[in-house]
Amino acid sequence: MLDALRQLWQRRGRLSEEIINTAKNVPSSVAYQKHFGSLNEAYKLIGYPISREYSFVRAITIMRRMRDKLCDEVCSRMHAIGATAGRCFGPGIILVNGVITVQITFATGRSRATPDMEWVLYLKRPLRTDILVVALLSPPSQSIQEFYVLPAFAGFHGQIYVRKELNAPCFDLYRFPNLDALIAGFHFSSIWWAYETRIA
Repeated sequence: MLDALRQLWQRRGRLSEEIINTAKNVPSSVAYQKHFGSLNEAYKLIGYPISREYSFVRAITIMRRMRDKLCDEVCSRMHAIGATAGRCFGPGIILVNGVITVQITFATGRSRATPDMEWVLYLKRPLRTDILVVALLSPPSQSIQEFYVLPAFAGFHGQIYVRKELNAPCFDLYRFPNLDALIAGFHFSSIWWAYETRIA
């Protein structure tokens, strides 16, 4: 597949979905997307130059999909413990139990002079929601490493740089390996159920 793509590039001087789909003896663009994850990944493997604008747009698209998937997961887990949760107000924002707003965002790690990875958390003042959840991503796989769960009343704002170690203790109080504690905090049960359980 890659040889065919490379030869097509040499013949035509450039590549695009239209050029690939109309070429003879070359798999379709959809086939490349399914096999390599994206057409962009196939381009990388043959050394085809990709515009920075295209890469940026693709990165934003992937990040939005990850955010939406995480929001759906959080809502599903909230429902499983008896809470109410739904998307509202804006991208990445969840309304929990009808009163608390939670916003989910991401921070992508970047390499430093040392082996330690660094993330930049951009915290607006004031926060748009009651709780801000920042998922820390590690390239190149962009897998979630940990989370910062920051309540608005904590008062953090500006650009905050964090690493795996040697962070300010007061800030790392809000660092979690997963969202179990956040979700458990919204467990909902009626007062009558609690009363009946106690006297049973």
